Amino acid sequence: MIELWEGQCAVTGAYTLRALVASHAKPWTDSTDVENLDTSNGLLLAGTLDKVYDGYLMSVHPETGELLFSDAIDEAERARLAGDHTRLRKTPTAEQAVYLGAHYQRFLAKKAERSSKLRN
Repeated sequence: MIELWEGQCAVTGAYTLRALVASHAKPWTDSTDVENLDTSNGLLLAGTLDKVYDGYLMSVHPETGELLFSDAIDEAERARLAGDHTRLRKTPTAEQAVYLGAHYQRFLAKKAERSSKLRN
């Protein structure tokens, strides 16, 4: 994954390798051995973005690479986390889009759950 993202965060371009995390789009526990090792199954992210991504507070549109944030993260915090970046540095490949799509669908489901809890 480091090679795929040229040793840089897929969002910010940060390149301090010790601060970057290979973050799975399809979770390790839900993936086959092949999927776990597939470099298309994830993003190289700065540590804070990895935590937000893993918590489904951020996702990526599988076709465009646009960043999407949960309503639980306000605009000011989005700017702190991602700066002025609004999409991945590279448009996802077809292989990446499959995995990103699975993450995106789970993100939307969790977003709907949070909204439902707020209304009740």
